[in-house]
Amino acid sequence: MRERKKQQTWLALHRAALDLACAHGVNEVTTEQIAAAAGVSARTFFNYFPTKEAALVGLRPDAISPMAAVLHAVPDGTSPLEALYVACSELLTDFIEDPELWRRRRELLTANAGLLRLASARNHNTEQQLAVIIAERLGCDENEDPYPSLVVGAAMAALRATIRFHGPHPETDPFDTLREAFDLLAAGLPAPDRFGE
Repeated sequence: MRERKKQQTWLALHRAALDLACAHGVNEVTTEQIAAAAGVSARTFFNYFPTKEAALVGLRPDAISPMAAVLHAVPDGTSPLEALYVACSELLTDFIEDPELWRRRRELLTANAGLLRLASARNHNTEQQLAVIIAERLGCDENEDPYPSLVVGAAMAALRATIRFHGPHPETDPFDTLREAFDLLAAGLPAPDRFGE
């Protein structure tokens, strides 16, 4: 119950930050305004985000990313690619529940180089965490063996391609697209038939 309440407060602050930035511009928004719009105190804001930029990007207060937490829980013996599919499916669930939130965040990031750098750093950190977990599952060192970083990079590319494809094709099931993308990776990413004509 406590964790759900924390998640709700985190999401309310993130939404409020995006709403205000979209309405007034990133530079005109303050942490106090974000807290007030979310119905919490300014002090509570800083329990969740260190800056307004972090609130706009949607940085998590946890040291470990949600995807890494899911990957940790995947049963041993699951192939690295399939384990990453489970982790990516979890993030895709968040996307499906509120695609408008993702769209607004993407637009703000695209229009603001500072926010984009912050988001890129967050994504890089997540990929590093995932690579460490994959290396642990395989019993290797991610600094000595390129496979963990390679398989994580491929999985994240499949997730990004799925989300990018779903935007202009909302009638499609993104989970079907993600499954197809991972099946293609597992098959060695063969080129579509039209390239063999």
